[in-house]
Parts: sequence; C-alpha cells; structure tokens
Amino acid sequence: MNRTRRLLVAAAVIGIGALAGAIAGEPTHGQLAKADSFLRRYTELLTVLVAEAPLQPVPADLAYSSLEGMLQLLDPHTNFLRPEAFSAMRIQDYKNFLRLHVAADGTLTIHPLCIERVPRRWRPRDPADALQPSALVPETPLVVAPIEPPIVLRPGAPSPNDH
Repeated sequence: MNRTRRLLVAAAVIGIGALAGAIAGEPTHGQLAKADSFLRRYTELLTVLVAEAPLQPVPADLAYSSLEGMLQLLDPHTNFLRPEAFSAMRIQDYKNFLRLHVAADGTLTIHPLCIERVPRRWRPRDPADALQPSALVPETPLVVAPIEPPIVLRPGAPSPNDH
C-alpha cells in the first residue's frame, strides 16, 4: 500500500471513529431534560435559602459551599478552590512550595520555601552538565529562600497540634 493510500485510510478511520463517538456519546434528550430539571431545582433551593435565612447569606457563598460539599461527598480528597483563592495562582511571581524529606528513621522534615521571581528567559542546558536533569535551564539562576525554619516531625513524638 502506498503512502497516500495509507494516509487516506487512516484519515477515514479517524473520521468514522470521531463521528461514531459524537453520535454514541451525545446525551439523550431525556438526560438533558433531567440535568436541566436538577439545575432548576437547585436554583430554586438557593433562592429560597437566600430569601428565608435569618441572616442574609451571600448567594455565591451558598453556591460554592454546596458545590464544595457535593465534591467532598463524591471524593474526600478533592480540593475545591473558590475564584478568589484560585486567582492568586495566576500571579507569575511569589511561588511558595514545601520540600519534604523523609529520613531512614521515619523523621519528616518540612522545608517551606519560596521563589520571589520566577525565570522568564530560558536556555538549553550545557550538554557537559550531566547532573542537570532539565533540558532547559533559566538564564538567571533561580533564587529559592526559606519562608520559615524547617518543621521536624519524629515518629512517636507528639504532633505540634497535640495539647
């Protein structure tokens, strides 16, 4: 089979697969009506809660709290971020993170670290630098600084939160 014919056959298979997926994966009218009905009831519930609450709740707080509750019920490991919490992630600089070190004896050392300015220009790494795992390195070296002293947790020792 020549190359053109193979490309045409591959394109046809992909096209047919995409079409079949669109047809088979499309929600039915009943599913859309059920979802629409649920959203209508949910909106009515939030409206009644806002109108009848003894204190005036913020409608967005009610909506976000209910979404967070539903997600926690479905998956307790889910983290729901409200828009105001998520917006800080868009800031290019001031990135904070934790470096965790687990020693052979089970001691956990947590290093809170920050980068005040992230690199903006990158270059290919020096091929002679075998210790550098990244293909690209910042033109200006990264400055990582501790936020506070390391936190050390030893096995069997009381937690810092225990009273």
